[in-house]
Amino acid sequence: TRFVPGHRSGITAVACCGFAVVSGSAEGALISVDGETGAQITVFSGHTGSILALAVVDGYLFSSSVDKTVCVWNISSGNILKRVITASPVCSFISHEETHNLWVGLTNGLIEVWRTRPDDGFAVERTIRDHEGRPLTSLKGFSAVDTQKLWTVASNGGNKVWCSSYNKVEQAMNATVDSLRAVITQDTI
Repeated sequence: TRFVPGHRSGITAVACCGFAVVSGSAEGALISVDGETGAQITVFSGHTGSILALAVVDGYLFSSSVDKTVCVWNISSGNILKRVITASPVCSFISHEETHNLWVGLTNGLIEVWRTRPDDGFAVERTIRDHEGRPLTSLKGFSAVDTQKLWTVASNGGNKVWCSSYNKVEQAMNATVDSLRAVITQDTI
């Protein structure tokens, strides 16, 4: 157990980036420390409310707060690269490194898929409205056969499973089936 210097209230979110650990707290502070020594590396200033979620994707830190903002940070310098004002606070992040996407769960039930590179402007790629109007209580990620899947739970108990990208094995099998169908069709003509 280590004390994280710089926090005046409880830690509400944690993310790892190499040997560094970034922690967010109830007063809105974000601090990165060396995971071995506990020495403070960087202080990130930009939120005015409790930190709800953290994610490190493609070398960038994403943080969300009850102040309805998401900040994208340069981890090394602590500088904000982009500040996004959201319709409601973001409660969850799930990253998918392979597709350079970040699944973003908002407390109003919306799920957004964001690009995670500055070349793409960290833009919203799509919005999923299946839980809209029902507060999202959980967004969890897991991998299965080369595909990342996400599980969402809304306050009304609605559960959904999403595929963040197509399954490579499934794609290969579909291509084989399509080729076989073409041969069968050709042979029957």
